Amino acid sequence: AVKYPPSNGNYRIYIFDEVHMLTTHAFNALLKTLEEPPQHVKFILATTDPQKLPQTILSRTLRFEFKRVQLPVLKDYIKKILDEEKVEYDDASLIQIAKKGDGSVRDSLSILDQAIAYTNANLKIDEVQNILGVISESLYCEVLSDIILKKNDLIAKVHEALNTGISLSDFIIGLNQFLNQVMLLKSGVEIEIELRDETKSWIKSQENLRVLDILRMVEICQKFETNLRHMKYPQLNLDSLLVKLLALESTVTISEIMSGKVENIPPNPFPEIYKIQKPQPVKEAKNEDVKEVETKVAPQKPEPIVEKVSEPKENLIPEVEKKIDEKVESKLDLNFFTRNWNDFLDQVEAEHPKFLTYLSDINLKSYENGNLHILIDAEDEFNAKGIKKNQKDLEKLLKEYSGDNVKLSLEITNNTLKPTVEKKTNSAMGKSKGHPLFETIMETFDGEIIRS
Repeated sequence: AVKYPPSNGNYRIYIFDEVHMLTTHAFNALLKTLEEPPQHVKFILATTDPQKLPQTILSRTLRFEFKRVQLPVLKDYIKKILDEEKVEYDDASLIQIAKKGDGSVRDSLSILDQAIAYTNANLKIDEVQNILGVISESLYCEVLSDIILKKNDLIAKVHEALNTGISLSDFIIGLNQFLNQVMLLKSGVEIEIELRDETKSWIKSQENLRVLDILRMVEICQKFETNLRHMKYPQLNLDSLLVKLLALESTVTISEIMSGKVENIPPNPFPEIYKIQKPQPVKEAKNEDVKEVETKVAPQKPEPIVEKVSEPKENLIPEVEKKIDEKVESKLDLNFFTRNWNDFLDQVEAEHPKFLTYLSDINLKSYENGNLHILIDAEDEFNAKGIKKNQKDLEKLLKEYSGDNVKLSLEITNNTLKPTVEKKTNSAMGKSKGHPLFETIMETFDGEIIRS
């Protein structure tokens, strides 16, 4: 249909709303027409996410940014419509509808239609707020006033407001928006402030309310709003938030402290609760003061004190050392090595894999006076040589594992032994180890088995 000229007018206009939702194949089909469009065809691509459009489409179009309509302009436009329709209203209702529209004329008019139908063509701020689910600005003024004056009634007041049907998320969102407007007003920014005139006058009259204090409140409340969806008990977290806001002290800058403007800096937000009694320094008494005290205070008879005489500490030291020695000696025994031999082999495998083969087929015989006696079959001559050759390194590993000096005593026996632990070597290595050719190679080149 693009090739056909319009029946009426000079141009045929095609509007693609939310064009970023088109698929890649759809964009490819549209690209050919955009490259060589007929003279009578105009395309309007509307989107809220231009970054999602392919670069091939963006390079062949002219871009126009549609900005949000400013609040005063939107308010005047709504007022003009209400005057033409002869609908009664107040200024607070117009501001509330324009704010809810968020810069969109279409959304603002939709809200306006709902408000007119609900209020029977008589717009009042209380009814408009009920329709939109918006919290009254006066409630936020009371909340801010309680925070400034540190009134504990704040928590009960917020609970009462939530019990009327206000959702917690709407309350926090509205509080953040209100604090943002208060911060801008106190900062002296020359932009349109979305607050009522009486609210502006009250905020300007609060000399103790500083911009840095409001900034801290905004940061705390915005963090709460961000984490709200992940909270398991939002009501409890809200109480914590309110207590934190009540505990905020006024911000003091370093320049004020250095200039001496700040005399008393409170150590904590609740000094009456967390009052710490510091010990008073002991002053040296003069001779005159001592004499005066001695004359005024009658001497008191001291009560007899019965002390339990204990043995000298020197006699206790050998007993303590004896108990410590007993504990150290009782720590290592044959059962200790038998229980933890697998764990020790795991450590050996991780640090020195070549030693694992030597220790896998041994049998633990006894442990006495720091000597660990191990038995090995006479047929395992290769493993016996490996243990003797690397005895110092193996004793070092045992010391690191057990925390005590352990010496190895090797005993070769002709009896068939059952290994203390399950073999750690793999089956392929076990088969190769007993092969005559393998043994000859190891003997000739003085080789070592490395486990990877």
